[in-house]
Amino acid sequence: MEASNGTVRGVIETLTRVVEALEGAGIELIGENAASLSGGRGVRLRDRPPAGS
Repeated sequence: MEASNGTVRGVIETLTRVVEALEGAGIELIGENAASLSGGRGVRLRDRPPAGS
């Protein structure tokens, strides 16, 4: 995909698995128009739950 010119295409199942893995690792994907201090899209680390929960 990196060598592609123009629109990058991929398999939706692969994308879904990548997103699930990131979320499982505590990374939150910020969508367009989602609440974000700096605006726009991006990522952030989710707060860890308190120990013992």
